[in-house]
Amino acid sequence: MGIKCSSCNAFKRSESVLSPIKSRNLPSYSKYKSETLMSPNKTSKKPTLVMPKLYTSKTCPLSQKISKLLNEAKLVFIPECLIKANNESPEIKYIFIRKIGEGSFGQVYYAKDKINKKEVSIKKIKKDETKQISCDNLSLDNEIDILKRLCHPAIIKIYEFYITKDSYYLINEYCKYGDLVSHIKKGFDEMQISFIIYQILSGIFYLHFNNIIHRDLKLENILVSKISMINIKGKINEYLHIKIIDFGTAKLKAKTNEKTIIGTLIYMAPEVIKQNYNNKCDLWSIGVILYILITGDIPFEGKTEEEITTAILKGKYNKNNERLKKFPKSLQSLLRHLLDINPETRYSAIQALNCEFFKKYDPNIIYKKIIQNQNLDKYFNNLINYQLTTKMEQMFLAIICHHRIFDEEQNNILILFGYLNKKKDGLLTKKELYEGLTDYYKMKGEETGDYSKYNLLVYGDTIEEIFILLDTDNSDYIEYEEFIRGCLEKNILMKDDYVKELFKKIDKENKGEICLEQIRELIKGITNDSNKIIDEIIEDIHTTFGIKDEDIINYEQFKELFQYSRNKYNR
Repeated sequence: MGIKCSSCNAFKRSESVLSPIKSRNLPSYSKYKSETLMSPNKTSKKPTLVMPKLYTSKTCPLSQKISKLLNEAKLVFIPECLIKANNESPEIKYIFIRKIGEGSFGQVYYAKDKINKKEVSIKKIKKDETKQISCDNLSLDNEIDILKRLCHPAIIKIYEFYITKDSYYLINEYCKYGDLVSHIKKGFDEMQISFIIYQILSGIFYLHFNNIIHRDLKLENILVSKISMINIKGKINEYLHIKIIDFGTAKLKAKTNEKTIIGTLIYMAPEVIKQNYNNKCDLWSIGVILYILITGDIPFEGKTEEEITTAILKGKYNKNNERLKKFPKSLQSLLRHLLDINPETRYSAIQALNCEFFKKYDPNIIYKKIIQNQNLDKYFNNLINYQLTTKMEQMFLAIICHHRIFDEEQNNILILFGYLNKKKDGLLTKKELYEGLTDYYKMKGEETGDYSKYNLLVYGDTIEEIFILLDTDNSDYIEYEEFIRGCLEKNILMKDDYVKELFKKIDKENKGEICLEQIRELIKGITNDSNKIIDEIIEDIHTTFGIKDEDIINYEQFKELFQYSRNKYNR
């Protein structure tokens, strides 16, 4: 009869429950591709770029042709549900190496994953301390809830969180270059300032687009995740890639203006002090950050809090600062529009992103320089060759992709996303995808004389297909994490340490064996129409591998589930 599994009363067979991997015909989209796409022109002759008509998800002819297959094969994820609470101690999984920060209500630690050595930061807050900070609009639950919703290159990423008997732990990505405060003394030129402020504005546009107000933007809450050394007109400078952090005071925008005074005084907008404000308060804070980056000084000074408050309410900063006068008029104009005392006429994030300064000092130049200096071909190639696999594999890859992408991979994909997302709003449109990819392969064609991939993009249905497959919710744009999944080589994600970690995530009791009910539990709640999807995934396992509900699976057998898709869809 077999051995009963203590976790869920399943029975263990004495022999392997996995049948040999069978050849299985999953949905194929190749028959819908044009002849050019199937047999790209390999001539080195440079084609003429003619911008094709770019359709919406509802009007695209390709979408109409394969919509039935996509509905059957494409998995729609609920991103925030990939991040779940753990009740065990994080010390089981992570090595706490050193304390890197401390505030009034907690500590931040630099730590590493015990299995794959991935670097993370861990924010620890004791439960008795949360009682002191729990008030209207200010709580740890609020920070977790908001971070789970967000997916943007300029916003810190939360991997998971733990709730133990006495503490909360937030596991976030680690930014090894500190905050912006530690870089101020170096000084910045126009191009460096453009690159930093454009990223901050991009993140804030994304927040406001999702009806979220940050309310505590300051230099200390802007971390540096990567530094690129770039030569612009014979001058080599550091260009900082940033992440916005600390969403404990962030809030979903209400129908009426906010009243609670929240934030740090020197960055606080006048209307916050007056207790009647909206999301424009974040733009004022960016104006203060911009002033400090330019001059090294704060714009509103005073010997006491009362004097600083009075200076802010007057809104008069020192426009005659000697350092400020050395910078171009377009930058001074941007500063003036951000530090406009009237929130009605103050720039919004999108107005600031489209201002004259960023046209003259275009941050996209930096991304193009990095692309030219680094070999990112494999990510571009993975993107244009992207295809769907089984729903089971899509599910597991989404979980692995969210939790365990290493910094080097993530930073390279961030550069690529920044290169393609010209508006830097964190929402990649079809037009941006088309223009960015064709520009890249045109550049490569000029270097090598091979225009085959450029031809494929110009004359084929490739862009339409990529977009349909990656845009899982048919929103007509691709978000950052969707983009990551499209760029990564699946074989990298299939490495033993990744699969082993996923197995351990399912095998919470560390017994070395799992059952289908535990797989159900893992994927429950992270897709739309969850029960139906789970049933399809379990049925896929039933029919493909011969596993029954009463069987249990050891690690080697679990790997075979992945091996099937690796053999079928190896790229």
